Amino acid sequence: MKLSHLFNAIILGFSCFIDIAFSEEFSVTGDVYPPYQYDAEENRVSGFSYEVLNAVLAVNGDRISSSTLYPWKRALLMIKTGSADILISANYNDTRRSYVRYPSEPIVVSPWYFWKRSEENIKFRTLDDLKELRVGVVQGYTYTNEFWELARKYGIHNDAGNYNDDTNLRNLSRGKYDLALAEYGNGLHIKQKLNLKNISPLTYIPLKEDGLYAIF
Repeated sequence: MKLSHLFNAIILGFSCFIDIAFSEEFSVTGDVYPPYQYDAEENRVSGFSYEVLNAVLAVNGDRISSSTLYPWKRALLMIKTGSADILISANYNDTRRSYVRYPSEPIVVSPWYFWKRSEENIKFRTLDDLKELRVGVVQGYTYTNEFWELARKYGIHNDAGNYNDDTNLRNLSRGKYDLALAEYGNGLHIKQKLNLKNISPLTYIPLKEDGLYAIF
């Protein structure tokens, strides 16, 4: 009953209409992914995705009983094993549909870009042009099938120790690799927070535009 209720709440809530007579409590997880979710004061989670989900559930009298952020791979395992009810800010991925459900509408749609150090004159037109470069990625992120086919074929990706986007972009700034992948809003937030003045996104060639979903 709880899963069915959650499905109705999220589907109908994002459609701004809901009429269900009972309420539930849900545990929420995700990774640290500002401005969409982050650890705020007094051990509470905040951020755009979290607040949207909280508002959608509240329409039906539901509430978030607990919320904790972990590295992405651990958060994904929690939703897969049932240790959490909802995972926020997840991109769509076909393989996940075997163990989670996606609502029909995302919380937000945003672009993903390659980021570079500002002093480096790196330009490319297609993914094939990347085969001589090193690209930083976060462990457990899906990105796109096309990118992973190229990355594995030429061994261009580097995720050693990259448990989150902060580490990935910091390593780019320090010269560990030539490019790094990051969602636009998250990347801008990290650049400002960590004072990474020497990195910038290549906005002329997005890797993808993708929705961030609350999955369950």
